[in-house]
Amino acid sequence: MFRLIALSGGKSIVENSLIELTEVLDPGKFFQINRNTITGISSINKISNYFNRRVIVQLKPDNREVVVSRERVQNFKDWLNK
Repeated sequence: MFRLIALSGGKSIVENSLIELTEVLDPGKFFQINRNTITGISSINKISNYFNRRVIVQLKPDNREVVVSRERVQNFKDWLNK
């Protein structure tokens, strides 16, 4: 179970696991950036370099910052460039 934050700012509890969600969400629009967070392309506000070749992503609507795990950085960059 985890928290879903909509672009409108609404919050919901989701009972599915992240693995289950990654199987049903459109991979062109959503990406699992670390073990706790899946983001939609439209919810990315800003991307900045972070130490140790990682990146930090600022997410809408609350400007929360989330670090992309080192193992996922290259796939994340490839996903953004599609």
